[in-house]
Amino acid sequence: MDTFHGDEHLEVLTASPQEVGEVMQTIHAWDSDGHNSHWWAARLMESDLFRDLDVFDAEHMLRAVMRSGDSQMARLQLKILDAVQIELEG
Repeated sequence: MDTFHGDEHLEVLTASPQEVGEVMQTIHAWDSDGHNSHWWAARLMESDLFRDLDVFDAEHMLRAVMRSGDSQMARLQLKILDAVQIELEG
């Protein structure tokens, strides 16, 4: 749902966190506002989520990515391994 405040365009989000959590688990789903996991990834990149992660949060995210057998995760797994290789080479 969209609304306007003066000249400013404001998007009103109505989806629940649980609904968005389900949407983020697949590329073939949309929330009640019509947003998919790609839209949510971009939106969360603009928020403080990734900047505010502590080392434990980062560790859990890395573990989840590296454990995944999803073929769509292969690119991200390679990026992680490339970063590790750079660190190992000093």
